[in-house]
Amino acid sequence: VAFMSAILLVLGFGTRLVQWKAGLYSYAGDAEVLASSFAFMQWLNYLGGLLDAALLVSAIEVFGKRSTGPFIKIVFWLSLVSSVGFGLISGMKGTAVTTFFLLVIIYSIANARISRLVLLLPLLPVMIYPFSNVYRSNLNSGYRAQVNTIEGQWAVLAKSFEEVFNAHTSESETAEVGFDQTTSRLSLLGYVRLVVNLPDPSALYGRGDLRIWQAPFYTLVPRFLWRDKPVNNYGLRLTVAQGKPATSWSAPTSIGDLYSQYGKSGVVLGM
Repeated sequence: VAFMSAILLVLGFGTRLVQWKAGLYSYAGDAEVLASSFAFMQWLNYLGGLLDAALLVSAIEVFGKRSTGPFIKIVFWLSLVSSVGFGLISGMKGTAVTTFFLLVIIYSIANARISRLVLLLPLLPVMIYPFSNVYRSNLNSGYRAQVNTIEGQWAVLAKSFEEVFNAHTSESETAEVGFDQTTSRLSLLGYVRLVVNLPDPSALYGRGDLRIWQAPFYTLVPRFLWRDKPVNNYGLRLTVAQGKPATSWSAPTSIGDLYSQYGKSGVVLGM
């Protein structure tokens, strides 16, 4: 098991490293490079996800089976540090939250009781959101061009942390901003409103684009089998439609998808 975890760690870490260096990693990536790489991005994302698999397997061994072997513990800590590190680099709010959520769940199952750490999970977005928003802003202001180097990545991370803590006069004010941003993000109505307020919501989807009925098997069929497989970049289109730069993705949500494709009747019937 330890050897298998190590293989997963090497494959996952190596793929994430390649994505980061090539400008293909999440918000730290280059928009044009990402757009031209959709044909094989799903494979890179799959291989990169093996890093999370390494953390899952090694955490079960350490927390569940109480393995004391030094090798499996090394794999676990390397997987954890790598997952958290790449989570910060990605700029994705959910990545870091998912890592800690996974550990808490595994620990709770292994000990047959709910860990009190579960109570801290709702606080993670409150702490992560302010950093993530500042980090993305710094990427958009010019750091993205150098973020695929160690020096550039360190510079933007340090600058982002510094700005988060210096922007507010107290820890309580920082927490308040994080709480407001978290509740705003969790509100689907705001994203639905973005779609509804577009001059022509149906313009988000063109001929040959992904349709609602195709969604259940969209991720299961690789592109070499589905030659005309649509490019699922509607979140990017929604961002551009708002007049913002094509450097982030807005969430149309299921309701927004139904409304933009089929109108009000689609929302009623689809939900």
